[in-house]
Parts: sequence; C-alpha cells; structure tokens
Amino acid sequence: MQILAEHQKWLKGAGEGKRLVWSDLSNEEKANLYGANLDVADLCGANLCEANLRRADLCNANLRGAQYSILSVLSANWGKLPDALTLELMRWDALACGDEAMGVWSGGGACPFSNQPREFFFAEKADLWQPGPPTLNYVELFVALCEAAGVQQNRFGAKAPSPQQEGGEA
Repeated sequence: MQILAEHQKWLKGAGEGKRLVWSDLSNEEKANLYGANLDVADLCGANLCEANLRRADLCNANLRGAQYSILSVLSANWGKLPDALTLELMRWDALACGDEAMGVWSGGGACPFSNQPREFFFAEKADLWQPGPPTLNYVELFVALCEAAGVQQNRFGAKAPSPQQEGGEA
C-alpha cells in the first residue's frame, strides 16, 4: 500500500508524496479503497482493475484513461444526487429487495437493507419513491452518475477535454 500512503502525503501537502496519475494499483494488495476519500483525486491512467472502490468518494475525481470495472465504480459512494438519479438508484435497489419492501421503507418502515448488503451507496429520499423498473442500463447509469458527481471519464460517451481546457498549450 506504499503508493496509497504516498498519495495521502501528497494530498495533505506533507513531504514528497505522489499523485496517483498513471499508478498501477493492481498489485497494491488488490488496492482496498473501501470508503476512501478520493474526492478530486487524479486517477488518470491508473490501473484500478482489482481495486475495491466500494463506498469510496469519487466526486470530482479524474478517471480519464484509467482501467477499472464500471461495476466497481458504481459501488462508490455517490452522496446527494439530483432527484431523478436518486429515484433511478432506488429502483435499482428495489431489484434486490422488492418494490413492497421499498414501499414500506418510504412510508417510515424499516430499511430493507438493514440486514442485507446493498450495491449502491447514495443519499436516499424516501419521499421520492415510486415503484417501477430502472430506466438506465449499467453504462448509462455510470455516465449519469459521473456527470452528476463531476467525475471525469472518457470511456463512455464523454469527450476528453482539449489541451486548452486542461491548462496546456494549444
């Protein structure tokens, strides 16, 4: 976990430290980034193929050129989202627990995930709940979440910024 320790130093401005740009985290003990705060992290070109990103904060992170599983990224902690996207994720949750359990929860009952693991982490809004199937597939959901959270990615439907947008020379 040496790379990650050095990155934490860089983030805090302490010592030399390292950015995670082009880092290969594939051998970093499977890079357990569970719950890690990667807010504004520059993961450009990093190998995150076997990284555990479950509940990690990726808001405003740069994933351009990084290698990762979109399912792993979908398990990050997305926090507060626009209402339509929140409802979409709650409908994905309902695939695991059922519309009835979600209805009980939205009416003030027990959380359907209090005794079972969940796949998506975000700020739920019980008052938004409406039964129905999810409308986005995994790739569309990934793109929508990245856009809402300011995550830069160029893997699915997002254009890489021009050098001028990056602050470089034209």
